[in-house]
Amino acid sequence: MKKLLVFVFIVIIFTTCTPQEVVPVHISVDEAPDIEESLTAPTQEPQPEIPLPPSPCEPLDFVETAKRIINPIHGDIYIGMSCLTTSNYRYIDNSGAIHPASTIKAFIMEYALLQVHAGNAELDEVYDGVTLLFSIAQMIQISCNPSTGTVIARFGRESIDDWLLENYEDTRLFDDWRGEYVGQFNTTSVEDTIVFLEKLWINREDEPYKLMLEIMFGTVHSREKIPTATEGIAGIYIANKSGAFISEGLTADHDMAIVVKRDFQGEIEFAYALTFYSYSIPAYGVFPARPAIIDMALDIFMQVYEYSRGGY
Repeated sequence: MKKLLVFVFIVIIFTTCTPQEVVPVHISVDEAPDIEESLTAPTQEPQPEIPLPPSPCEPLDFVETAKRIINPIHGDIYIGMSCLTTSNYRYIDNSGAIHPASTIKAFIMEYALLQVHAGNAELDEVYDGVTLLFSIAQMIQISCNPSTGTVIARFGRESIDDWLLENYEDTRLFDDWRGEYVGQFNTTSVEDTIVFLEKLWINREDEPYKLMLEIMFGTVHSREKIPTATEGIAGIYIANKSGAFISEGLTADHDMAIVVKRDFQGEIEFAYALTFYSYSIPAYGVFPARPAIIDMALDIFMQVYEYSRGGY
């Protein structure tokens, strides 16, 4: 993967957003048989132990198996995955710094809510005519670009970027979503995205990450990627943030998500973090990689589902 795609960035989500109220969505022992011993029986050598079969606790290579779905028309697809409850399995495509489209908004949310938690801002404070909580929720749940600009203006692009530089290897913010482009494209990586999702899950009971996860569970925009893969399956809850863009001769389709499966009693069966970054030539449709993203997401889900039940 090229270290950084050079192209004219055109986000294809919302150029305007209609204000609306957003409320974040609030997972014996067997006896040995008696054997008559004979004093005259010859002494026998002890029999070697029969090795046990392989343990089902060794995780499958979920992502590499799912990648069989990819063919050349899907372009370059980079995947990250982390099993959050069923194993210590973790897979990261070494893509380096890539253009994140709107998935970077999740990192902006993290910074903003950490500032609120530290007492440097208030959720109900009014900025640009709306509350800060409203702008953050709109930025994530409907991927509203003007709301993203409001959040960045409230805290300052440079302050957010400095924090990103200290906390993430490849994620940088160069765009303020208000036209003040500074000559570089926003960046992130598969590694940084998985790190963020793992952090979100590990700290899900504590603020401000609890609120971040609630907001992402309430996402309604662009659910036609990872969420689409498992729609109709009972007990699935997905917190995601999507992104996409078209440039000269190139399309990109991204998604990042925490997938949670609950049983009929509401108990968590398993959870995992998953992200896709795709770049392709739009010769077979506007977003030719999207079917592959959906198929791979479903394939990974079914593998984790079987693995969580002790399957091989």
